[in-house]
Amino acid sequence: MSDKVNIANNVAWRIYPQYTVVLKIANGQYPYHTLIELNGPAANIWKVIAQSMQVSYHQIVSQLGDAYDVNREQLKNDTEIFLAKAMTSGIIDYKGGLKKIQKTKPQSFNDTRTNHRLFITHYHRFQKECIPFEATLELNTSCNQRCIHCYNNNHKEEGLSKEWIFEILDQLSELGTLILILTGGEPLMRKDFFELAAYAREKGFALKIYTNATLINEGIAKEISKMHPMIVETTLYGVSAKVHERITRLKGSFHRTTQGIRLLKEYRVPVGVKFILMKENFKENFYDVTMREIKDYITKELGVGFYGIGSVPLLPKQDGSKAPLRHMVNHRQLMEYLSEIKKFIPYKEKALSTVRRDKEVRECICGSGRTTIHIDSQGNLAPCLLAELEGWNIKEHSIKDYLKHSLKLRQIRAIKREDLTACNTCLFRKFCVLVCIAMNKKICGSYTTPIGIYCEISRTYARIFSKNN
Repeated sequence: MSDKVNIANNVAWRIYPQYTVVLKIANGQYPYHTLIELNGPAANIWKVIAQSMQVSYHQIVSQLGDAYDVNREQLKNDTEIFLAKAMTSGIIDYKGGLKKIQKTKPQSFNDTRTNHRLFITHYHRFQKECIPFEATLELNTSCNQRCIHCYNNNHKEEGLSKEWIFEILDQLSELGTLILILTGGEPLMRKDFFELAAYAREKGFALKIYTNATLINEGIAKEISKMHPMIVETTLYGVSAKVHERITRLKGSFHRTTQGIRLLKEYRVPVGVKFILMKENFKENFYDVTMREIKDYITKELGVGFYGIGSVPLLPKQDGSKAPLRHMVNHRQLMEYLSEIKKFIPYKEKALSTVRRDKEVRECICGSGRTTIHIDSQGNLAPCLLAELEGWNIKEHSIKDYLKHSLKLRQIRAIKREDLTACNTCLFRKFCVLVCIAMNKKICGSYTTPIGIYCEISRTYARIFSKNN
């Protein structure tokens, strides 16, 4: 029987000075991941396990005894209690023969689902301390699709070398980043994708993977399942090949995407499907197919998570071009869409908002430059995916220096809610579908100037969902 203590394969973690955060990643569809905070002796024990990856019970006690002036019997007792609780919670694997563990049935840690209060508390803490809790890493811009609304200008960049990616992951781990989003381009086009993902998991990151799913076969689905991602996100533009491929401009992409989704589901990988509504797919999707049928296709036919229909989030190109915005639905189409969803989705004010509306985090406008960071395929650093670049590159500057000395970050962090004067006095504020200071800067030239087309969308939401309507 092995006497080694191992961190469970489906666990991510990050060690901070005063505490340790452990994230137990669930599999299957509609997962509920569990966030656990460790303090005191538990955090110290976890640190020993994480540093050694495979360590025996006796080695844990010995290392802690050398590091701290603590009674050895007390150390043994604390370690046994921790191991018992950690085994019960499923965050470690241990097959040793501790009699105390075998005889007792300890309670699990005080944990919570990630969408409940402890997650909000950590998010709030990271905002104050400017810890990039979540990082977006663009592995490449090369892609096998040519979507008409894509914000990338170049679809051929292979991205940074493996060595530079490893360096980025090392730096993010040291900074305290827990969640890592791997995106592209199409990230699965990188031949070393699984080597990069495996290294990220070894460093304790929880992974989210953004892919068009066209390259996923059974072997790739199986490999992805071994990474235990929090979610694999993909997008549909129609529930037929004709409509979907009008947007992707890749023949066969509808079948390949839906087949990839089914394979991921077969291997119990959490999948989230987004549906983006545009002028080019509105007619067939909303005259011939209702929104309920779209949702049913994703949740019942494909059997995976439905992330909703997006009518807003079309992004300017990375060079500043607003060409993708031309594909947004017009006012009449938006009214028809909202009238359709009102039939079976009762309006709730918070349903149109995100975590930014929670009282715990309202003192910050958003997480850009505080809880998020973006690294593009060439190593350029930005507060988030939507923010403008300012010349910082991982090959010349560390991420830590960027977070400390970037002028753009200082500007963003200095903005307070009261600076958004037009938004603060808006009668339709509670119906607002998008407040993004990075997008404001890109489109209007000012962080505090709201985007007119989004304001009009919010007014349209108000007309449809107003209680007096």
